[in-house]
Amino acid sequence: MDIKIYGTGTSGHQLVKQKIKDILTEAGISYILEDISDVSKFIRDNIYSVPAVKIDNDTIYEIKPNGNFNVSLRNAIQNILKKAKYGNMVKIIVPTDFSEASLNAYNFARSLAKSLNGVIYLTHVYFPTSAQLNELTYTDADLEAKSRQKLDELVKSLNQDWIGEFVKEPLVEARFEVGFPVKELVQISEESNTIMVMGSTGEGDQFKKIFGSISLDLLKSCKCPLYLIPNDLKYQSANNILFCSENLQEDANAIVSAGKICVNTHKNLHILHVVINALDDNYNETILRDLLSKYYPDLEYSILVTHAPNVKEGLHQAIQKNSYELLVFNTKHRNFFSELFHNSITEYAAMYYNKAILIYHQD
Repeated sequence: MDIKIYGTGTSGHQLVKQKIKDILTEAGISYILEDISDVSKFIRDNIYSVPAVKIDNDTIYEIKPNGNFNVSLRNAIQNILKKAKYGNMVKIIVPTDFSEASLNAYNFARSLAKSLNGVIYLTHVYFPTSAQLNELTYTDADLEAKSRQKLDELVKSLNQDWIGEFVKEPLVEARFEVGFPVKELVQISEESNTIMVMGSTGEGDQFKKIFGSISLDLLKSCKCPLYLIPNDLKYQSANNILFCSENLQEDANAIVSAGKICVNTHKNLHILHVVINALDDNYNETILRDLLSKYYPDLEYSILVTHAPNVKEGLHQAIQKNSYELLVFNTKHRNFFSELFHNSITEYAAMYYNKAILIYHQD
């Protein structure tokens, strides 16, 4: 990517150059930057106001002065990143039905994006609805247009909320899809370098009565890491993360991924293993410690081994003893996953649904 920055050496010019360099480097995007201060070249390249940024000898972004400086600089940076498909930045998909639950999930994703160098894709899946007129069924195209507009306006509003904090607040993109919500979101979840953050309920979801809870369906079929955020849970810094591990061989990749989150967010990782039958249990703590030491020698972690008649009771004991802000599970579990999310444990759900849950999906 070729980038030209035009300016006369003012503090604003230098700030534009430095921020663009920093953000592109952090996103792992290759670029060639030319800093131009010759006024004759301004005229040649049709630059009428500086500072200004030109991308690939094509699009020009003028960085406007006074109260519009941050707005225009952020817009230029976002378009540069978009052109490069955001490089190696984490793509955080936040499904929205414009309900309070989905906006609460966005607030969680916003804080997560700051820690993980992520870009947020606020995603609305529009399911075409039909109406009857004189015994004929037709699709109301106007509803789709209104949904697109509503999403665009929401994203524009969220991108403006950071005023004065343009280098700290994550960028937000609108993503609009048409189809069945679960099917479309599962397809999106297959994209590389992606995680998904969604509310565990959505009051505005008109399809719940027909298809069941979208969040529960995605819990079973999502292909990328999935955060489920209860509607009444406000974001808080997760100082302690609990990973529920049953089989070390199957959990190794997910544990490494969870460790990366802890390193990036400066959190402590606690790994829980429940021993149900000591004679059949071969969980190897030494191998686990070697794994964590290899990838994250400075990670603060602990291994918790507890004996209990079942997984549910073991997890309950662990949560009663310590305060964990995030519970992490791996879908390859045969006991943890199937037992925790079985329909018969509604009483138990009340105990852990006030916490954020992260699900790793492995085939």
